Amino acid sequence: MPKPVPEGYAGPVAVLKDSTKVARLDKCGDFFFLNEYNGKDTDSVFQATARDNRGNGLMFMVLKDFSRPVPARTAKFFIVGRTTCAAPIVELTSQILLVGGNIEFTPEPDGVYVIKGELAQDHSAVWIEDEKRGVQVSNKLQINGLAKQGFFGINGKVEEIPPPH
Repeated sequence: MPKPVPEGYAGPVAVLKDSTKVARLDKCGDFFFLNEYNGKDTDSVFQATARDNRGNGLMFMVLKDFSRPVPARTAKFFIVGRTTCAAPIVELTSQILLVGGNIEFTPEPDGVYVIKGELAQDHSAVWIEDEKRGVQVSNKLQINGLAKQGFFGINGKVEEIPPPH
C-alpha cells in the first residue's frame, strides 16, 4: 500500500490518526479514516481491522489504534466515515451508513490530527480535528438525512462545512 510520505522525503511531517466508535466484541461499529492521499490509496483502520479480524467470527476481536505520518503541506485527503461489521454476512442485514469525499487540508509541522465523525439517522459527517485542541480544522463533509450506503457508494448530497472561526 502506498504511504503518504514518499520515499526520500526529508521535509516536515505531521501525524494523522483514524478513529472508531466500536468496542471489542461488538458486531458493527463506526470507522472514520483516510482512504486516499493525493489520489492514491492508503492503509487505514478500516482495512487493518478487516485484516486483523478475518476468520474471527461475527464480532470484532482485535481493535488497534491506527495512524500514519503525512507531509506537512497542502494535499487532497479523501476521508470517509462508514459503518462496518466484523463479518460480511452481518453487513447484509445491517444498516450501513457512509459519508466522505475529498478535502484540501494543510497539516502543520509536528501537528497531530484525528479523523472524526458522526453517523446517525438524521445526519452523517466526517472531518479532521486537531487532537490537542479538540477543534475541527478541515472542512466537514456532511449529508443531512439518512446517509445509507448506496449500491455504487455514497447515497446523498455531500455538503462542505468550513471550520468555525
